[in-house]
Amino acid sequence: MDSTGLVLYLPFDGDLLDSSGNNTNGVFLGGTPIYSTGKVGQALEFDGIDDMVELANNIFTDATFADGITMAAWVKGPTSANYKQITSIEGAYYLGTSETGSFAFQIDGAIESFRSTTLPENQWHFITGVADSFGN
Repeated sequence: MDSTGLVLYLPFDGDLLDSSGNNTNGVFLGGTPIYSTGKVGQALEFDGIDDMVELANNIFTDATFADGITMAAWVKGPTSANYKQITSIEGAYYLGTSETGSFAFQIDGAIESFRSTTLPENQWHFITGVADSFGN
């Protein structure tokens, strides 16, 4: 895998270790992590209430994203008509569901791009948010 420009990669293959080479390992909050079969390798199950992975050290700065940002995740589960965070960075970038249950990518709190229909439940979906250096 070419990891040029890769800041963080958590494959969730039985642990929360960063495979990007930047050593930004995660810490599971909200109970004991439950690993299950993923789309590729393993996955983590979240209860939708208080489960989350927090990064052990913060390497994300404005300079990190001077050339743009891509946030991506394989997700499976029920969609719901409320906000569910998949990943976010210090409130500036957000990848998750919107108030309608569709997937949303937000920059500084504004929805920049989103899927306008709700995705089928309990199927794997690869979702991606991309912004260039101008926030487009």
